[in-house]
Amino acid sequence: MKRTALKDVASLLSQVGITDGDFPQRQLGILSSGQFQRVLIAWALVNDTNVLLFDEPTAGIDVSGEKTIHTLLQRAQRERRLALILVTHDLSIVYGYATNVLCLNNLTSC
Repeated sequence: MKRTALKDVASLLSQVGITDGDFPQRQLGILSSGQFQRVLIAWALVNDTNVLLFDEPTAGIDVSGEKTIHTLLQRAQRERRLALILVTHDLSIVYGYATNVLCLNNLTSC
């Protein structure tokens, strides 16, 4: 996000729930897993893309953080009219958020 104007960075971070004014100057290594994931989501939104692909976006995040991340992704999908491709092993997320599902399993059929 270095090439993005600071006001645009602040706006993107705000969209993912980060409103601390000095946040853009923090080192990534001191962020919590949830904060880091929200920064990655903001970064993915920089280029105003049409498709986002996430592989286990809530891995290593506590349960309340997981809900926050999935809510942010759902809101970004709706507001920006994105195609969101999400890889997950959590079937409750699939049932709660997915409109189309591709199930891959080498042991049994879905």
